[in-house]
Amino acid sequence: MITLDQLVPANHLVRKMEAAIDLTFIFDLVKDIYSELGSPSIDPVILAKLTFIRFTLVIRSMHKAIEVVETNMAYRWFLGFGFHYKVPHYGNAHPLGIFSDQELPHKWKEMKGPCNDKDLFIPRFPSA
Repeated sequence: MITLDQLVPANHLVRKMEAAIDLTFIFDLVKDIYSELGSPSIDPVILAKLTFIRFTLVIRSMHKAIEVVETNMAYRWFLGFGFHYKVPHYGNAHPLGIFSDQELPHKWKEMKGPCNDKDLFIPRFPSA
């Protein structure tokens, strides 16, 4: 049986990004706004990684980014999704809605910093 891990080349950009970035700091940022009650929320690290995919590929909308993730095995791997995992609906995947419009460009710079330190090209935050 083939695994998703086998389908992603060792030199693929998502493997380099996965090795370069640590987004666990996001859990501390959202601990007060994520609830234990109700329907399970989308993991905030997945939202951050979706944002990485979106901005790295210069995809203008989260809707289109979700479409790309649904069919691209490398991006599914990067997000930690398996073959049969249902990708979140784009309406539920607001790109880092935990940050205000003023904070997002600064947080983007902070998140992509380790990638730049490892010579990975990640674009600057897209202007509207």
